[in-house]
This record gives sequence, C-alpha cells and structure tokens, in this order.
Amino acid sequence: MCSSDLKAEISQAEAWQGEAVVVTHKLYIRQDVRGYDIARANYAATDELWLDRLDNSYTEESTETVKGVSYHVYTIMQTAAYPLKTGKVTIPKLDLIVRLGVPATVRNPFWGNMTTTRAKDFRLTANELTLKVKPLPGARNDGKTETVGHFDLSASINKTEVAVNQSVTLTVTISGNGNLHHITADDLNLDFPADCDITYPRVSQHISAKGNLVSGTRTFQFTLIPRSEGEFFIPGASFSY
Repeated sequence: MCSSDLKAEISQAEAWQGEAVVVTHKLYIRQDVRGYDIARANYAATDELWLDRLDNSYTEESTETVKGVSYHVYTIMQTAAYPLKTGKVTIPKLDLIVRLGVPATVRNPFWGNMTTTRAKDFRLTANELTLKVKPLPGARNDGKTETVGHFDLSASINKTEVAVNQSVTLTVTISGNGNLHHITADDLNLDFPADCDITYPRVSQHISAKGNLVSGTRTFQFTLIPRSEGEFFIPGASFSY
C-alpha cells in the first residue's frame, strides 16, 4: 500500500437475486490527518447491480498493520448493492477523490515555526469485488425486482373524525432489513373507500448498514379527503414478499 489507499470489502460472497449486500470502503492512511472530506465518489457503470449509497453519519476509525506497516483506517463509505442478474456479478471499482487535512509546518516571522493544517486531494481507486448470485425459488418473470429480506408493517392515521373535504393522513411504514428501496406504494395492497379522493403518497426512507445487513424504514404518507358524510372503513395494509 502507498501512504494512502482505498480498499473495498463485501458483507458476503453469495446472495440471492435482489438481496441487499453491503459494500464497505475503507481508507488506509500512514500519516496522521486532521479530518477528511469526500470530494467525489463515482462507481464504474454497470448493468448487473443497483447501487445505493447508504447513510453513513458516523466515522469508524481503527488501526491495522499491513506487511509490518501501521495504518490509520477509516470506514468512509457504505453502499447497498442489489444484484439484478444471477451468476457471477462484478461490483465495479469506486473512483474517489478524498480531501485530507494534512499537518504542515509554516514559518511565522514573529512566532517562528508553527503547525497548521493544509487540505490535500488524493485520487484513489478501490478494488473490484465478485459476488455469486443465486436465483430465487419460483422467481417472477414480469421484470420486477423481487423483494428479499425480513420486514414489519405498521399503519396509522392522524385523525379519526373530520369534516367533509378535510384531509386525513394515512401513514404506512415498512421496517426491517433487505431491499427496502424497491418497495413501492403498489406493493401495499391498500383498498381505499370509494367516496374519498386519494393523493399518491409522499415517500421517505432512512436506510443504513447495520452490521452486514441493509436495514431501516420506508414510509408512505397518503392524503385522504372524504367527499361525503358518514363512516369510512380503511382496511389494514398488507404486504407480500
């Protein structure tokens, strides 16, 4: 390794088609640094995977010895990789520009030598990875990506009594681990009352790596507007995978 290097790791060597796999990128640095910033991160183009950069609000720091040399190691980026085909799949190289805060000594005419921090850009490329992808038993053939994982579903409304033409918000949340990103409103099997106007939902999500799993929540918020008086029954949401 040079004074700074980038290494990619994968959470597992085999996966089902559509199953989320965590790709972790670690920055290896020999010298002391005072912070870093990712200026650019681009994967090489691929049609074998769907790549989704995960929320990585924390920075994990450790030390490793490689061939007798000690390195500071920073976990700087995690990506969810969803294989779209079966067989041998290549996770492409990541091209990264990282800006490091490097200690530097400057000469001050009054105070002599002083230590400061200067930003220095490094362009690094991570290694490719190979994933063996197995077909799902009884996989569908309509072109839609299968949902793979373990999930829970919950639903709530913000009001139980409203006037005619007053809106109600129905919130449906799916939580768990797996390819949450591919779940759509059409997958929820909701049956709305006939005399209500329904808006297409606002979708939000919080997905991150938890150990070797991609986990989090995906939330759908529907606005319902009743156009007549009476009681309206909203059946429970269901989700099959």
